[in-house]
Amino acid sequence: MTVAAQQLAQHERQIEKAGQWVAIRRYTGTTVKTWTDTPAKAYLQHKPPKEFIGAVVQQYISAVTLANTVGDWHPPVGPRDKLMVWFTGHNDLGTTPPLNEESHVTSGKEFAINSAARRDPGGVLIALEIEAVG
Repeated sequence: MTVAAQQLAQHERQIEKAGQWVAIRRYTGTTVKTWTDTPAKAYLQHKPPKEFIGAVVQQYISAVTLANTVGDWHPPVGPRDKLMVWFTGHNDLGTTPPLNEESHVTSGKEFAINSAARRDPGGVLIALEIEAVG
């Protein structure tokens, strides 16, 4: 078994064990912004919150999702996109969360994506690790 296959199997097990649905929100337009949400299974790693200004703190999370969900996007997932978490249907891995008629998830929290690192052992893209703050 290749290193890529081993790591892919590890990510799949982790998502099945402790995963949840997230969505990548991609904005388009310049004056009137519209967006589309793409649901993806991922597992989240919560980082300690940091003080932003005074009593205001920001949450930091890392979401690892399989590349076959959003890895082939052009342009790739990056800082212009947003990570949506904790929306209606996010905790039922067996059912894709509902999208409304405009392809948006319902409710949820939007996080700004700082980076999306590619996990590609041996040149085979298997997952993205998305670092976000909100």
